[in-house]
Amino acid sequence: MQIIQSFIHLGSSAMMPIIIFFVSIIFRIPVKLAFKSGMYVGIGFIGINMVMELLLKQLTPVTKAMIIGMGLNLKVIDVGWTTGANIGWNSPIMLTSLIGFFLINVVLLILNLTKTVDIDIFNFWTLLLLGALTYSATRNYWAAVGVTWVLFIIALLVGDKTAPRIQQQFHLKGLSFPQIAYLSWIPFGIAINWFVENIPLLKKIELSPETISARIGIFGEPVSIGFILGLFLGVMGHYSAEQAFVLAVNVSGCMVILPRMITILVEGLEILRSGVSKQLKTWFPAREFFIAMDVSVLIGDPAVMTTGLLMIPFSLFLAFVLPGNKILPLADLTSIMFPFTLSAAYMQRNIFRMMFAGPLIIIAALYLSSYVSPEYTKAFLTSGIRVLDCIIKVTTQKM
Repeated sequence: MQIIQSFIHLGSSAMMPIIIFFVSIIFRIPVKLAFKSGMYVGIGFIGINMVMELLLKQLTPVTKAMIIGMGLNLKVIDVGWTTGANIGWNSPIMLTSLIGFFLINVVLLILNLTKTVDIDIFNFWTLLLLGALTYSATRNYWAAVGVTWVLFIIALLVGDKTAPRIQQQFHLKGLSFPQIAYLSWIPFGIAINWFVENIPLLKKIELSPETISARIGIFGEPVSIGFILGLFLGVMGHYSAEQAFVLAVNVSGCMVILPRMITILVEGLEILRSGVSKQLKTWFPAREFFIAMDVSVLIGDPAVMTTGLLMIPFSLFLAFVLPGNKILPLADLTSIMFPFTLSAAYMQRNIFRMMFAGPLIIIAALYLSSYVSPEYTKAFLTSGIRVLDCIIKVTTQKM
């Protein structure tokens, strides 16, 4: 178990090259291409992480300023996805669940019940977290393990079903995204899209990145959208003109650089995808296969980034006004674009429609988080993580 945890703690940028290299060798991809594929994916993740760290560094102070300005004083602190990942990977059910994931994936592939080869091991933490919450609530080991296995199967099946739409909208090939944490928000996208499509006036409003750029030129490109959004967030945080300008430049830079880092990652994935597909076609001539990948591949899309950044002040406002909400959005507020990655495909990446779905997703997240917060705290203790240490880390290092 220690070996597994040490491997996971390498992080995606170091872990994925190893996984991709060995998967490539298994599927008879030449060693030099296997090495190049793994390294390009790792380098892509390094670039994405660097840009996201810059974005986090810039957005955290303005988020704190907005929280202070709104006078938010809620009982439960959002300690972020990294803490959730630690809970999952340190939970008692981790090893049994992990072995089950690999066996289930192989069996479903052999039986032609899934198309997805799930090498996205790092994101298993979302399933392990839900299992840890089940274990802390029931103290039933096998019930908790069973929850992770059932959710893994659902994620694979839904990932297969949603892959063609996501590939088409984001111009990708052969990838699927079987992460239950993000698949769960797709129904909101479907519902909002149906609602807008049935209202003639709203149906005609098209605010995809491509149409915005075509209509208003340079002011519709990511460099300008990022700059304007940065200024907007600076104003919301009561920044000085100089501070707002610096924030605007940095947000603009992130929106320009992030897609280029993703291009490197996708180039590495394409080597893997084509090699795996070629070999699988020789073994299973009439079948189609997908490679599972982290939704980080999608966050560089301007529609996703724009919606996520606009949702930061919305989230704080909703946390303030929603009756019964206990959650103070904090550590994950600057990563708020992630829930919009997959649902965006079902709203044609139309920012107008995504802005309708955004508040609904935030409301659901706040209420669900408030509801499970007692069990979440128990899961901290079961996994050997000190709650106080996590709160101190969030309120000092991140702020």
